[in-house]
Amino acid sequence: MKKVIRFLSIGILCIILLYVALFVFLNIKGKSLLVKTVSDRFDREPELGSFAFSFPFKVTLKNFSCGDVSFEIARIGLVGFNPFALNFIFDNLYVETLKVKVERKQNKLFIDPFLKGVDTFSLFYQDKKNSSTGLASIFIPPLEAAQDNQKISPPASKFSYTFKNIFLKNTSVKILDTTLQPPQELNLENLNIKLKDFIYPQMLNFYIDMDSSLLFNNTPMKEILNFKGWVDWHNKNMDATFKINNYDYIAFADFYPPFWKPDNLEIQDAKLSLDAHLKSHNNDLTINALIMLEKIIFKENPSDSSTIESLKEVIALFRQDDGRVIFRLPSFHTKMDKIELDFVSIWTEFQKVVKVTAVDTIIRVLEKPSQFIGKGAQGVKEKTIEPAVEALENMLEHIANVFLENEPNEEGSQKLFEF
Repeated sequence: MKKVIRFLSIGILCIILLYVALFVFLNIKGKSLLVKTVSDRFDREPELGSFAFSFPFKVTLKNFSCGDVSFEIARIGLVGFNPFALNFIFDNLYVETLKVKVERKQNKLFIDPFLKGVDTFSLFYQDKKNSSTGLASIFIPPLEAAQDNQKISPPASKFSYTFKNIFLKNTSVKILDTTLQPPQELNLENLNIKLKDFIYPQMLNFYIDMDSSLLFNNTPMKEILNFKGWVDWHNKNMDATFKINNYDYIAFADFYPPFWKPDNLEIQDAKLSLDAHLKSHNNDLTINALIMLEKIIFKENPSDSSTIESLKEVIALFRQDDGRVIFRLPSFHTKMDKIELDFVSIWTEFQKVVKVTAVDTIIRVLEKPSQFIGKGAQGVKEKTIEPAVEALENMLEHIANVFLENEPNEEGSQKLFEF
């Protein structure tokens, strides 16, 4: 029994001595080792303020900067290792004030010096026929090659890494697309990302909560983006919500087809919101969404007042009992690993909804004229059924002439988003 106790005591003492040696070594040499590793791997020497190793296996970095990536503080703690699955288990990964610059040139993505010329997605979609530009996809690279449509397999790795919690706080991402003329810059600011039960590289079922502000064309949009829900990228399953709050319609004026430009619609200011539910099973993604008109101000001295009147009539068709203006988009069916939203189908559905809603308004006026005359149509003056119907019919005619004949160009602006 004494031999067993002595053996265990010696073993425990050896482990303590090894840990103390590791503790001292990393606190003395850890900074230089990390700098050398990054320098050798990416041929760029980073700047690092401090490196600290603390009990039990936690590493803290401060004031790191290398090329297009920098952060003020980062902490990570190792809590276990599964030798059978070759899986490292980390308790928390915390990064504060991370700054990343992403540049797209020659249809490749660069984050100097960590990514150099990686084939990736389009940050913006450019209408070559009309020489106009439209926002396109960001953040999710396609899994198929652009030339031969063959699957691109992720690099093989013997090890996997499980993070119980990841928190990127107060992150900023500058996206510069130099393939456009002039180059376009989009800034994600105050970006906060929380991940739970994240496994890399498998990216199995994990929870994500992301919110961000946006700066574009010198127009700040605070707390505009929110994405929240469960994602299983490996099996292409997802159940999440995506929200855009108070999108500034004027800020992106250069990106719209001619008819939808604010000047052509006599709009001085407008704010829109989007509430979308994304659900995918085995890569079959269904998107259900609502668009809400939060605010609209027309020009005081319009060049064409009929455009304003027609637009007001269209808005009135979608006004709810509580005063909100809501347009329910049709359900979209696409692929989770290559999201494509067809703008032409959206426009077709909009035409149907306008006509159906207008007819429904006529029916409601016929049933309860006292409740709807003067509310659903701008041109209704008298509280009788016949003038109400006539006014609504005139409204439909205006809508058809001004809006429904201005269909988007299928070759130019067909795909508004493409991931």
